[in-house]
Amino acid sequence: MACIWYGVQAWIGGSCVKTMLRSMWLSVENIPNGLPESSGTNTRDFVCFFLFWLISLPALYPEMHKIRHLFTAKAIFAPTAGIIFFVWSIVKAKG
Repeated sequence: MACIWYGVQAWIGGSCVKTMLRSMWLSVENIPNGLPESSGTNTRDFVCFFLFWLISLPALYPEMHKIRHLFTAKAIFAPTAGIIFFVWSIVKAKG
């Protein structure tokens, strides 16, 4: 199940990479498609998926007990950032 979930997350990450590349270089939209229509994807999307996978692959290497301090920092940072973002959005909406 974890492998399937990682694939889904990698595909979503590839969409984010596509958006970032498109914002920097509009020519990303014009990459010619070399994949067959039956594949359900195109060359641009697959390249973005592969770039995300390649960038995120090193994060899978360390063992969990070696990066446990990152999870401790995340447990402090994420709720704090969420509360700050919530307050910011309330103030920005004037309400």
